[in-house]
Amino acid sequence: MILNLNPETQQDYFLFYEQNVRPLLNTVASQPITGYHGIDTHTYNVVFRGVDYALKLRQNPLPVLFACALHDIARTDDTYDKNHAYAALPKAALILKQFSDHLSQEQHSAILRAIQTHTEGRHASDYISACLWDADRTRLSWTRGYRERFFTTPYAKRVASLSNPGVYLRYQALILKRPLEDRENILADRNKNLQDEVLSSLKKMLRLNQGR
Repeated sequence: MILNLNPETQQDYFLFYEQNVRPLLNTVASQPITGYHGIDTHTYNVVFRGVDYALKLRQNPLPVLFACALHDIARTDDTYDKNHAYAALPKAALILKQFSDHLSQEQHSAILRAIQTHTEGRHASDYISACLWDADRTRLSWTRGYRERFFTTPYAKRVASLSNPGVYLRYQALILKRPLEDRENILADRNKNLQDEVLSSLKKMLRLNQGR
């Protein structure tokens, strides 16, 4: 049941996802519900960030919302799977078919193209691919370090380069009018990686001192 096809605010778009798109993922997705690439962990936040990035570009967020929602639906676990983007295409097409009266053929094709190429690391061919790519990679930037060459849109570059990701998580909670959540364990992973970097640096210094 399509509850609201005329979203206006960022919160409206996310409610549209939760009410109309999220239930359909249960019917076709092989993707886990939770975990590193889970529907209600990673995809949840990729959808929010993708819509946010599209709105900042003053572009239609709806195709981006679908691309973000469907990009990992062929995953079966959190292991590396270079084929999951291609495997997602027939599953994504089944869901997009239910919204065919509200998406143009051009948008439909662009959504599938964005899903297909989101693992390839190429320069985005359009804003839909750019927003999906940037939204998907933001978490990696926060936990493993920011590299500008991996991002396309100006606003996403600012978000991905935040020294404190908690700022964006608080912004997300404010927009959605919900308690602050860290569904992707961004802050914990970031702290662990920072600790690992410190330990690695200390070990290098010890080895250097021992070699003198």
